[in-house]
Amino acid sequence: MRPAAPVVRTLVFVGLTALVFGGLLGGCRRGKVRTRAGIEALAADPARDAWQKPTDLLAAAGVQPGEQVLDLGAADGYLLPHLSAAVGAEGVVVAVEFEEDLVAKLKARVQGSKLTNVRVHHVTEGELPGTGLYDRMILLDSYGALAEPVGTLEKIRARLALGGQLAIIGHKRDEAIPGPPLDERLDAETIIAEARGAGFGEPIAQRDLGRQWMVVFRHDPVASQEGP
Repeated sequence: MRPAAPVVRTLVFVGLTALVFGGLLGGCRRGKVRTRAGIEALAADPARDAWQKPTDLLAAAGVQPGEQVLDLGAADGYLLPHLSAAVGAEGVVVAVEFEEDLVAKLKARVQGSKLTNVRVHHVTEGELPGTGLYDRMILLDSYGALAEPVGTLEKIRARLALGGQLAIIGHKRDEAIPGPPLDERLDAETIIAEARGAGFGEPIAQRDLGRQWMVVFRHDPVASQEGP
């Protein structure tokens, strides 16, 4: 006997809901949203230092002298001089970018600014250079470049030292706030949900940075044992 129409609609709704949540947990919910236009909009902003406040941003992210820090999705390298100064001569900054032509620009910037404690790498998503652990990882306006966010976050967590921290910064989803195109911006709640799916615990800090938000996660051994 054929089910009644309301039952059919209910089954379809349940099936679609399962697909949506399955996509979220599998890291394939949406794909990348960052575009070259979004990168260039930030790179061309002459007033960026005034609103980005990079020294305050890195202080809020907790960057310390002597740390091993990964800048994931470094784009035009805006943050590299500031990170280089923050970690000092005893620290190391590793800049990672997925787009090959941007890597050449990053290397030129590092060489031209004589940032001797900065290393630049071109990788595919999910790859991280070397085999060691990082004290801190920072994604500044680059989370949207991740095509498989949950899977990438799992690999990020595996390369953080215990107690190491991941700071993700993005533009608020408010059309009145200048910045990348609105459809390239993700809200903090989305990132928190995806980080939870990758095995991180709840954020240890959430900051309002004016135009942007910041969420900070810690590689907590308890959360690691519990898993996603």
